[in-house]
Amino acid sequence: MRSEALMEQIRKRLSEELGEGYEVEKRTVLKNNGVEAEGFSVRKAGDVLAAILYPGPMEKTGQDEPDQDESSQDKNTLEVGEGYVDLCVEGMIKTYRSREKQNDGLREMVRRMEDWEEVRSYIRPQLLSCIENQRLIPRLVHRRFLDLAVVYAARMECRLEQGTIRIEHPVFKQWGISEEELHRQALKNLEQDGYTIQSIPEALGMAFLPGADEGAPSMAVFTNRSRFYGAAGILLSGMLEEYAKKMGSNLFLIPSSVHELILIPDDGRLPAKALNQMVKEVNREEVLPMDRLSGHVYYYDRESRQVEWRNDEEWELKGLMRNEGLLGAV
Repeated sequence: MRSEALMEQIRKRLSEELGEGYEVEKRTVLKNNGVEAEGFSVRKAGDVLAAILYPGPMEKTGQDEPDQDESSQDKNTLEVGEGYVDLCVEGMIKTYRSREKQNDGLREMVRRMEDWEEVRSYIRPQLLSCIENQRLIPRLVHRRFLDLAVVYAARMECRLEQGTIRIEHPVFKQWGISEEELHRQALKNLEQDGYTIQSIPEALGMAFLPGADEGAPSMAVFTNRSRFYGAAGILLSGMLEEYAKKMGSNLFLIPSSVHELILIPDDGRLPAKALNQMVKEVNREEVLPMDRLSGHVYYYDRESRQVEWRNDEEWELKGLMRNEGLLGAV
């Protein structure tokens, strides 16, 4: 955690290095799942776009910021943080300069945001956890999908987060369209994003997966061409229906992140409770906090052609009824 004094020192140095004509402000950005990132907004005079730059982690400098009381805070920060400040400012300016050409496209997007007809072909849906994003979701135009929120973003054809502008209520009202029209257009655009369902070896560019158990259930990766917020593919019911038909079974849908899903045919061997536990462990150990989508699996039923989810107790009941030959009653 960087002290206010250190952040102010970085801000001043960044402003000095950029020179006149730039506005530099400290900013805390609310990201997915309640993650807050401390950074700096940099806006050149007359520019419609402000870049958000983040200082690098302190451990990379080999320095730790000391515990400080108020009387010694400024002095210690200056003595211990000098090398860190230099590295931070150098890195942020390098990032800022490297983004300038890419930001030309974003500036054009900002201008287009005023006109629905200009921006409609760029709109895509994204999925977020309702529980983990209670501060973020109310700012955005959204609708519920099970325990998830479908939000919308204007997206450039790039994987970087700065290539998206999420749709907030003021700009949506300016467009004068209905939420249903926004949703329809987002789904139409989603279908053009090159979604594929590939076996895990195929997705990894391998002929086979070393050490894989031949008797293990088949697993496939479901995501889009750019692997960016690809979990929204769960809204493409036609692709799920086709894959379930191909596999001859219902499907477990594992939310490995906001960027992709793992599909596993339900052959009766995998208890959903164990899969839920696996999702929690993977989230905790391997997925960045802001990339987590959900702490449990979803389920595609090919008879109802619907995606659903149940808590552990409901899955246990379903398993018992399957064993008793009463599955059709669930």
